[in-house]
This record gives sequence, structure tokens and C-alpha cells, in this order.
Amino acid sequence: MMMKKIAVVLFIAFGGLISVHAKPITITDRLENFVVEKGVDAAPDEKGFVVSREVELPTFEQGAYYRPYVDDRKSQGNKVEAVAFDSIRSLQSYQPSLTRKDHDFIQQGQFILLKIKDSKYIALLPMASRDVYCQFFVEQGKILLKAGSFGTQRIKGDLPLLIWSYGSSPYAATKSVWKRAIESGHVAVDWRSRSLPLKTIETISAAWRSISEKRRTPCSRCPLGNGSSESRRANATIPT
Repeated sequence: MMMKKIAVVLFIAFGGLISVHAKPITITDRLENFVVEKGVDAAPDEKGFVVSREVELPTFEQGAYYRPYVDDRKSQGNKVEAVAFDSIRSLQSYQPSLTRKDHDFIQQGQFILLKIKDSKYIALLPMASRDVYCQFFVEQGKILLKAGSFGTQRIKGDLPLLIWSYGSSPYAATKSVWKRAIESGHVAVDWRSRSLPLKTIETISAAWRSISEKRRTPCSRCPLGNGSSESRRANATIPT
């Protein structure tokens, strides 16, 4: 046991992965937060990661974990789909429905949405920068956030890891966390906008929500929220 601890210390000391033995990222009741790993100076490990931190989730009732869409056992980076869960254990043991047979891949998570209680939700968004990208992993009953580089060169500096934001609905939490991401300076353009200012996007989104509310009816089977169309949109995709 002592030799194992020494090996971990030496690995970190000589510029290896910043380990999960580091302090976990604890999601508190703070309305929103931007988590940054300060003063990183490390070379990627054999899997390309430079940081790995456990994420301690708050107590929640239900959640949606957005994993990459998997086709022919290959992860598709430009599409995600939600997996409903009520505990990390249930997420780790996830079994797909017959229509998604063999699509049991839950690593490389892109987004987490949790229902804390009625009228209280939280969205967790892994960040990316010029040097690293962050994703969620489910290992040994824990949610891990790992930051990977795009090569083998040593990574130095402060790395953005995660943004979280609470809201009164799944949509409000999702909108808030993406707004914070856009304002962080790590997003080159407004998401899905190319050149439209954020105010214009919000105006278009408000109009679309108004139209959608008139067309949709509540769904009692929605894994998050009270079955409103607002909850279903947040559970189905990240809205604009």
C-alpha cells in the first residue's frame, strides 16, 4: 500500500496526470460556478488526459446524462442522447432498450441535468479551451471529469473544467449554464449563431418557446420535470 502511494506521488511530481486523488469538485448550492484548474504543468498520460477530478453531485431526485451517440460501437462526437438515471449506480449499470441494443456506452459525457426537487434543477457543462477538452466518465461508482489535450505536448496554465448553474426549470438551468459558458471567453462565437448577438438569440428562442407551448401537450412519462414541453425540450436537446 505504501509503495502504491509513493508511486502516485512520484507520478504527479514528475509531471504526470493530476490525479483523482486531488480534491474532488463538490457541487454546492451556489447559484452558479466556473471551476478552473489553476497552475497546471503536466504532460498527457497514455490516454491523453492531463487532469482527472471526481465530481461530487448534490442530492438529487432524477437526472439526465448526455452521452455521445454511438453507431456501430463508435462514438459520434456531433450528436448526443440522454440517459435517464436516479443514482450513479443506476447510470453505471445502464442497459439500453431493445431499440438501442448494444448502445450501452456511457463514457465521454457531454452534459448532466439534475432535478434537485420541484422547481430546482442544475445543469453541469464540461468546458473546453485551446489546449484541452473536458468530458464526464463513470468509473467505480463515481462521476469523473477528465481534461484531455489534442496531442502529447506538455500543458501549462489555468484550465477551464466545468460550469454549473441552477434554475427553476430544466430549460432555465440549461440556458443559464450556456450563457455563462458564452460569457467565459472560451467560446469563440455565440453557440449555434455564427454572428448573431446573444440578445437576438434570446429573442428568437422566446418566440420559438411561445409557438412550441401552443403545439405541445404535457407528457407524464418525462424523466425530468412535470411533463411540460419546457421540460421535454431540455431533456431532449440543449436548446438555443
